[in-house]
Amino acid sequence: MAKKKKLSDKQMEGRRRYYGQAWHHRSPPSELKQASSTPGAQRVIQSCMLASLVCAMVWYAIAAIVHGSASIFIVVGFMTIDGFAAITYGISVLLLAAGYALHVHERHWPRYKPDQYRQLRRTAYWTAAVFLCLALLVFLLSFKVLPELQRALIAPQASWPLWPTAASWRAFLYFSQTHLFHTILITGVASFAVAIVFMKLTWIRFSFVGYAAGTLSFAAYFLGDASYQYAVTRRLAQLQNPDFMAHYLQQPAQANAWISVCQSIGWGAMAIGLLFLWSAWGYSKAEIALAAVRAEAS
Repeated sequence: MAKKKKLSDKQMEGRRRYYGQAWHHRSPPSELKQASSTPGAQRVIQSCMLASLVCAMVWYAIAAIVHGSASIFIVVGFMTIDGFAAITYGISVLLLAAGYALHVHERHWPRYKPDQYRQLRRTAYWTAAVFLCLALLVFLLSFKVLPELQRALIAPQASWPLWPTAASWRAFLYFSQTHLFHTILITGVASFAVAIVFMKLTWIRFSFVGYAAGTLSFAAYFLGDASYQYAVTRRLAQLQNPDFMAHYLQQPAQANAWISVCQSIGWGAMAIGLLFLWSAWGYSKAEIALAAVRAEAS
């Protein structure tokens, strides 16, 4: 494998001027051509992060469709939707994930022309928007279409979409302890703050470690919450919480939907955090130098 050519001081200065003047921070065409023909660690890691996001979205959408309930994050917290609104919303998330997956496919396994990929992505995004608008309409109007079909489609008490939590709840149950909440929160916020400072100082590898610590703290919280609620509602490890159990017996779809949200966010954050750790030592010196130039110009 040929070694990458080290950038000279003149080339570095030229890139600093370019990124300082270009408000959109786009890469020069020569770099885009090189990135498309010679995938490096940066390109592979970015694709893995996007693939992790796609997997989390797909599993979240499947749980929403199966349970007939979905928890959606809004500015003031999470909101729950049920019935056909949740089903159509889950379909829209699946289509959005398909559009993102096409980016990864085009980058590493291209079989079509770029225009065809753009057309496929445009179709996926527009169809996702249509289903999202339909979900919003059904939710706002409390529109009940074919109740028999709705009852046949959803399975509120189905546990198979929660198999990642069923297989790992013992490993992450420790992070659900109340006294660890503030520790996890402070660790996550402080890690992100330190990572941003390191990025401004162009200490790129240390910045990646900070981002990894913050993202993994985020993952620990959500996986701990998913494990605890799964264990309580399934009467595992002699855990008892009358409030959670009563909510599960009255609204099994909503309880399972929340567990699916926590496991999707948690596993997705864990994958991205591990990829940040990989970035800390996997990036080449040339990629670190380019990232430092972009950090200085931003």
